[in-house]
Amino acid sequence: MSDIFLQTAHLMRQGKVAASNQSLGQLFRYLSELSPTLSQEKLQLLNKILVVMEQAKQLHDWLYLADIIEYELPQLMNE
Repeated sequence: MSDIFLQTAHLMRQGKVAASNQSLGQLFRYLSELSPTLSQEKLQLLNKILVVMEQAKQLHDWLYLADIIEYELPQLMNE
């Protein structure tokens, strides 16, 4: 499912806001489905990352948000 990370980040970097928001919704659904399987430690880290993602989105900092999605989230999921 790491494709959703790359797809979302790629769309954001291209400035395709509508498509990236749709992909971001799919990413959040994936994380929601995955969260019951995560350890408490990973859930806490995921929560911190999601807060930073929300801040980046509010600031319309799509490049930073794309970097978080492409690099931070997959790293957390693979630890």
